[in-house]
Amino acid sequence: MAQLPSFVLRSLPIITAATPGAFRIFVITFSLFFISSSEAVAFTTQYTLAAFFVMICGIGFSTILVKGMAEDDSVRAFFSYSLSSLAVGGILSLIALFLVSFLLIVPDFFSLLLLVVVTSIYQIFRNYLIFKKDFFKLLINDVLIGFLFLISILGVCLLNNEVSSSSVFLFLSFAYIASIFIVLAWRIFQGGEVTDNGKVALIPKDKMISSLVVGMSNAASGGVSFILPSFFAALGGGQIAIVASVAALVFSSIAAVPRGVINNNIAALSNMILGKVFDKVYVLTLRRKVRFIIISLFPMLTFFIFIYMYFFIEVDGFLMSALFVIALGFYIATAQLGVVESVMINLCGYERQAFYFNVAVFLGVMAVFLLPNILPAMQNAFFIIYLLPVLLGVINIFRMFWYRQLVGRYFGVEKSLARK
Repeated sequence: MAQLPSFVLRSLPIITAATPGAFRIFVITFSLFFISSSEAVAFTTQYTLAAFFVMICGIGFSTILVKGMAEDDSVRAFFSYSLSSLAVGGILSLIALFLVSFLLIVPDFFSLLLLVVVTSIYQIFRNYLIFKKDFFKLLINDVLIGFLFLISILGVCLLNNEVSSSSVFLFLSFAYIASIFIVLAWRIFQGGEVTDNGKVALIPKDKMISSLVVGMSNAASGGVSFILPSFFAALGGGQIAIVASVAALVFSSIAAVPRGVINNNIAALSNMILGKVFDKVYVLTLRRKVRFIIISLFPMLTFFIFIYMYFFIEVDGFLMSALFVIALGFYIATAQLGVVESVMINLCGYERQAFYFNVAVFLGVMAVFLLPNILPAMQNAFFIIYLLPVLLGVINIFRMFWYRQLVGRYFGVEKSLARK
């Protein structure tokens, strides 16, 4: 590791933050070459929907893990949070996915549920390595996942030349689990793990509740882009569903770059919040870095999606699809503008306030999709669904300033934060 150039070491946090989103794009693009056209819409919407449920089952637990590792960074913490995610988050995802299956297209229920649970554990493992600042092994872990998935797909094609969406989900689950075991064994062999005499058990009730609240809050906010394709498919818009899936995954992958900046500083943020000592210059520097990334990358990604749509997706209403892509990009970009506040709000203990706000917004989104089916007069107002991301983007900006006030209240510097 010491032999790597310094610029590579500095780039690893950003590279590893972008790899999950980039891998999702690869999975969809690569798998569509082998999956029958009749399964294309169901596959893309289900795979994108899985990312939504991972937020409930995994993101919350991984976030609270980072908060707890400021006090206990042993490998037992990873196993305890993984067990809790599997037991409690898995049951919650099972119930939620079962209810959603009555409204949306979910033909591969059990393989999709397995993928959600396994990906959630992978998400916890990612944050564990991020706190340890072991970005090199995190990158190896992500490369292993891609390699194992690729070998599995090609192996099945050579044997019987038939790949279904369900088999893709199973191959992904296998790749995630295998890579975690390999990398964790590597760290243990090198003596890079802190061990103690405590036993692996479910995390305390307060941390369990905080994890679920953070997870559902994230799903109700950032997860909206992952559930949009399934709603489009359920409403009969198969083409726009595929466009929405690709756009959501592309934008989410680049949105991980600002998250990489935060990941590189997550231990410092956690310790700063634990000690209640606010470093104004440090936080403002993080915000400026995030703004620069968003302004630089999102226009280029929008142009990339236009090219992808033109050459790889048969879209009848190209202009309407393009407008939707721009609107979705605006929504995800504004969400990333407040990424510093979104991370700090959970670490400061205000996850419930964020949860209530995000759930209220999410219920509003659900109402927009249900109205065309309930009220016949709303059938001609289908364009509202395409403009929905713009409204959500405005709400993101409002939420960012509100989060900023809450963080300022925690540190007792509310007025100072409000000016920046």
